[in-house]
Parts: sequence; C-alpha cells; structure tokens
Amino acid sequence: MRRKDDWIGQMLNKWVILHFGVLASFISGCSDDNSRTDGNFIRINIPTEVHTIDPGFATTQAKMWVVSQIYETLVSVDSNMNLVPELATRWEILDSGKRYRFYLRQGVRFHNSEGGLTAHDVAASFYRLMTPEVAAPGAWIFNDRVRKDSPFVVINDSVIDIYLEKPFAPFLYMLTMPYASIISHKTLSTHYKDLHRYADGTGPFQLKTWQEEALILIQNPNYWKRDSNGNPLPYIDGVMFSFITDPQVELHMFLQNNLDFITAGSPSVLNKIMDKNGRIYKDILAIANPIKHNFLNTEYLGFLLDSNALDPNHHILLNPLVRKALSLAIDRTQLINTSKYGLGSAITPGFVHPGMWNSPETIPSFDPMLAAKLLAKAGYPGGKGFPELTIHTPPSYLDYMIIVQKQWEDHLGIKANIEVMQPATLREMMVKGRLPIFRGSWIADYPDPETFLVVFYSRMPAPPNYTRFKNDLYDSLYNQALQTFDESKRWKLYKKMDSLIIEHSPVIVLFHDQALRLLSKRVKGFKINDMGMFNLEYVRISK
Repeated sequence: MRRKDDWIGQMLNKWVILHFGVLASFISGCSDDNSRTDGNFIRINIPTEVHTIDPGFATTQAKMWVVSQIYETLVSVDSNMNLVPELATRWEILDSGKRYRFYLRQGVRFHNSEGGLTAHDVAASFYRLMTPEVAAPGAWIFNDRVRKDSPFVVINDSVIDIYLEKPFAPFLYMLTMPYASIISHKTLSTHYKDLHRYADGTGPFQLKTWQEEALILIQNPNYWKRDSNGNPLPYIDGVMFSFITDPQVELHMFLQNNLDFITAGSPSVLNKIMDKNGRIYKDILAIANPIKHNFLNTEYLGFLLDSNALDPNHHILLNPLVRKALSLAIDRTQLINTSKYGLGSAITPGFVHPGMWNSPETIPSFDPMLAAKLLAKAGYPGGKGFPELTIHTPPSYLDYMIIVQKQWEDHLGIKANIEVMQPATLREMMVKGRLPIFRGSWIADYPDPETFLVVFYSRMPAPPNYTRFKNDLYDSLYNQALQTFDESKRWKLYKKMDSLIIEHSPVIVLFHDQALRLLSKRVKGFKINDMGMFNLEYVRISK
C-alpha cells in the first residue's frame, strides 16, 4: 500500500510541472500588444471542477468566481456589500416598483465582438437566460417575476426598461448575481446554446485557454475601468485557476508558494493551520495573510411541521415549547469550537446571517435551565415520557449531530437517534416531507435578508420551505417588505420576521458560517465580501 505522504508528493510533483508548463506556454503566447509578459498572474485554486463558464449555469461559487472575472452585470456590490453601479451608471424605480429603467455606461467593449455595449445586448442576454431551450438554472431570477409579455424593452441604445409582474424590492440585489451577466448579442446569435466553453463579456479578464487542470484568463486590454489616478485596470496580467480537489495537496501547494489563494475550511487541514482556539500558527502567518470573514450561510436543524406527514412518534415536534427547548439546550459555541475550530458565529439564533445586519442583536441562544423549564411546561419534566427522536444528516455533519445528541440528553434528559443519509437522498426526502428532523443549510443568493426569509413564506413549496412553516403574520410582513423600497424600513420588517422565527422555532439555527482563506503575502489589494465573491481589478503582485 502506498503511504499517503508518497501519494501527496507524487501529486505535487505532477501538478507543479503542469502548473508551470501551462503558465509558461501561455505567457509566451500572449501578444505584446495585449498583455505584459512578466508572469504577473494571480494563482487561485478552486477545490472543485468547473465544467461550464456559461453565466446562466453559474450555480456554484466555483463557477461564479470564474464567470465574475469575465462578465459584468448592470449593478454590483462592493466588498462592504453596498449596491454600486457597474454596466448601468444609474437607474430609476418607476410605476410603484413594477418598472426599472437602467441607463447604460458608454464606451464599454466586449472581448470578442465589434462595437460597444448597448441595450440590445442586455435584452438579448436576459431573454436568452429565460429561454426554455437553453434551460439555464439561473432563469429563476426572472421566471414568475418579470411580466410575461415584453418584459425587457429597449428604449434606445443606452436605455432599457425591465417590467415586473408586481413589486419586488430586493430586485436590484438579484441583478448582482452572475446569472444576470451581460453577453454580446452578436455572440448570442452564433453561440446561443454554446457558452459553456466560449465567453464574450466585458469584464476585466478574458478567456485565454482552458485545460482539464487549469483555466487561464488574461487581462482585457480594452477594459473600461480606471483607478482614481486614471490608470487602466486591471493591474495584473491575468488569473490562473487550478482545480485541486484534495485539501491536503492544495495546502501543500500553497505552502510551497505555487498558489496565491486557497479556501482553507476543510476539517482535514484546519489542524495544520490553527489550534483549537482558532489561533493561526506562526509558520502559516510567516508566509500567508489569513482572511477570516462572514460567509452568508446558515446551518440549521429543521422540523417538519406538517401534522399529516409526521409519524405519531414525532407529533411532539408540533409543540413550539418543545422546539424552543431543543434549541435552547444546544451550546453552539461548543459546537463551533469542537467541530470548526471557532469558524462560525453563535451570537443570535435568528435565521438571517448576522452579516446581513449592520448591528446584529445579541440574543441568548444557550440557556439549559430555561430549556428544561420549557420542556417541563410542555409536560415532560426531566425528559420523562418524551419519545425518542431521529435526526437525519449527511455524513459530513455526523460529528455535529453527535454533539447535539449528547447535549439534548445531558440538558433535557431526552434521547435521539441519528440516521446518516447521502446528501441527494436527504434533499429528496426533505422535498417530499418525509423527515421529521433534518440537517439543512441555506446560502444567500444575494445580499438582501429576503434571500433567507423567503424560506418560511407559506406560499413557497419545498424548496425552500422544507419545514412547511405557516404563520399569517409572517406572511403579511413578508408581502409588505417586498413593496417597501426604503431600505431602513424594509430592514425593520425583516427583523420582525426573523424574531418570529426565533419565537416559533421551525428550525434550530446551529451556527452562522464563517470562512477562512489563505492569501499569499505577494498579493496586494485583494478583497473578498461576505458572499464569498471577489474582484481582482485592483490586485497587484509584488516581486
């Protein structure tokens, strides 16, 4: 049997040869007119394979990282999650929120098509996203949201209107998603269904080559953005994306200075990066700048609240006192420290990630004494007479569920079984309403709290409403929020909705996620936001 160290060493050697061979051939092939040839590339590893760079199919963060360097959207968010203009210089919200008018930036050129950006490109991109024959997963941002007849109306070359069926206040934030990328209408005329490996955007980088092990982007020489001193962007020559899936190989490559940016969140490597208290080791700090930031993902245990679907043993979950007791009996800090080296937040049991709020409220989330009182009030003092529960979880979360199982027994005197299921099977059973207690997660699609709160809107099917939660007040607040365009007022409505989730506990929020990334010290000007998205326009590589 091969030792694992030997296997890792062979993988490293193979990848180093490939890495530098591909990059060298690539740099030498760059035209002097289009790019400098000093090897001024940032090297980013994506720990999963990328099979498409079609914006309409950018369903994972890995795809989004690539797509967002090639394409741009009408509006975007900065590193602080603020909405900012991109291909649209400004916009108007008309007809009580049912019509959005966008004024396009002049002088923007596509990578491969003659002529500049026009409203015809925007309309063609959005119509193509919705076309059934393309079957793009990203079509959901427009389906049943824009009006059925002529939703995208070109006023002139630089102005376009988007018509909605009804007001939807977070709509601008939805347009920041890579799904809403703008593609040349000339390219679409010849590559309508063939954008998986062909690209024609307006972004800071353009596709140069794509092999199984690496995807290379080079500087767009005609990029429209300038820095504050009028210098053209981006500063670097290009980006090299690699696809090393093994976390240990990825970390070794970084430590050997063959990668500049990695996601370091895998449990198999965290112990090589930090101690159990979350302190980064000195040898890592010597060569890397760790980036620890909020990642807008909420991990939770969900309760099925459909009495017709629950087996008799789990009807007890319909009692909100029981659900609240189960929630308050979990020490989330222990959960995070034991299983995630402190990478997570337990400051609030609300469902919306606290990174969404400017000033998140600190609400007690662990109170075993109150939990015991609530369980006694429900008729089960000390857990007497309480039926055994079953938690359903994917394998990757078994360790977390064992901690929950023990805490319920220690603090409430109740027993729970754990049933491990493969992720696809788990999701299928959640959709069908077959699981009384299930581990779930919800990642924000866009930086507006509605992306979390829609999970509990009763008119939504599963997904996203896997719990079948129904509350008339909640639904009323949700509908009111969608028509409230004053963000401060809308946020107040959102907080009331999140408080209702805490009160009724259709889910137990286990923790709000945080991410750890490692960035090479040779990279300057790199910023990443809480959506886990970055732009590389201002990045510099030091010698």
